[in-house]
Amino acid sequence: MGLFSKKKPEDKLPFKRKMAERVCNAKLRYVTEWIDGKENVICHGGMANIRDDILIISSQDKDIFRCKISDMKASNLMSLDGTIIEACDLSHDNKYRKITVFYVYYRD
Repeated sequence: MGLFSKKKPEDKLPFKRKMAERVCNAKLRYVTEWIDGKENVICHGGMANIRDDILIISSQDKDIFRCKISDMKASNLMSLDGTIIEACDLSHDNKYRKITVFYVYYRD
């Protein structure tokens, strides 16, 4: 830690909570994961919920991804069509995963 170092806004809990709520408020188009340099589609459609400070992404009655909001790293895509989430997945033996959640785009 340097003399002038501060915690980044992305590392604070209110930012992480806001990102999780953004994912929950959007309709999901599909979810992808990078495995061995290849982007794989995990599911089409689906939904996200927050329960007991845990972000849950599910599709067709299966948990696709589950993580503690306080432990996740999240960032928006530059196009704002989705969010990248990195965390230990509680539904897959605490395996560290990096997924991208893409939203359904509605034109007004």
